[in-house]
Amino acid sequence: MEKNNSKSKELIKTIIELVAVAVVTSLIFTKVVNPVIVNGKSMYPTLDNNDISIINVIGLSQDSLERFDVVVLYSTQLQEKIVKRLIGFPGETIQFKDDRLYIDGVEYEETYLDKEYMEEAKLKYNSSLFTEDFEVTVPENEYFVMGDNRLVSADSRVLGSFPYDKFIGKDGVILFPFNHIKTIK
Repeated sequence: MEKNNSKSKELIKTIIELVAVAVVTSLIFTKVVNPVIVNGKSMYPTLDNNDISIINVIGLSQDSLERFDVVVLYSTQLQEKIVKRLIGFPGETIQFKDDRLYIDGVEYEETYLDKEYMEEAKLKYNSSLFTEDFEVTVPENEYFVMGDNRLVSADSRVLGSFPYDKFIGKDGVILFPFNHIKTIK
């Protein structure tokens, strides 16, 4: 009888430990970091299709958002997480003219873009511009995001701007494939 009691206690202890591990793991992967599998080439060459990354969730706040951050958002239209670069803040006027970015009339250099890849992509897609000319004013309480691979990216130009509550995280680390390991900023 004492053996059965001891086995029951050991089983209960094991179950409690497993539940605790599951709860802690769940909290870490929803409140601290969020795993993301990159779907598509819209952020290439910064990120590639099927890159597996962990994105910082705990460090995300409206005050922490900076222009050109790599962010993960939830797209209601696509019904999936998307990875893009934060370009415009609420109320700003975003303009691209001759592959140059202007925000409220001030030119910004996009140093994160790979100039060599831009030229290759323009040839591949038979386009004279890497980013087609456009102008848009970002609605209040929303943000404008774009992929780094402008010729193939479904971003705010197509999906519209995003309210803050659609942001999941920013920055992070690519974990796999191993030859892609790097921080995302």
